[in-house]
Amino acid sequence: MLLSGCVFLSVMDASRKQIITLFSTLGSDYIARGAVWAMELDNAHDVHAFYALRQTPGSSPKVLHLQGYPGMSRGADVVILGRVMEQDLMVKERASGVSVGNEHDAVMGYVSGLIQTPVAYDIGTLANLIARDVPELR
Repeated sequence: MLLSGCVFLSVMDASRKQIITLFSTLGSDYIARGAVWAMELDNAHDVHAFYALRQTPGSSPKVLHLQGYPGMSRGADVVILGRVMEQDLMVKERASGVSVGNEHDAVMGYVSGLIQTPVAYDIGTLANLIARDVPELR
């Protein structure tokens, strides 16, 4: 179910645990600020986080999707892909059988500092990179 608030956990290594902590802390911060109304985490091959952005009047509902790559993350750096998706299209794609993280037709744009780019495991650094391209999260 989309944005159910569930966290699915499997076998975790250190990178995976760090990514889950980073993504869940970021989401909790966004929710506390009122910028996001729901968060979904999916721990599969990669770690996916979906944050439902507060809708601005006259705009389509949007979701920030972060994908963390435990197998590519090393030491103090995490490799992340960030993109903004149109929520209604994402839901339609999932309903048609598209797996989590592969809702490509729903992509509206990418977070320029997070295109499978290594960044520090740091909530402030991650939030600043996202805020550059996602005004709802500034």
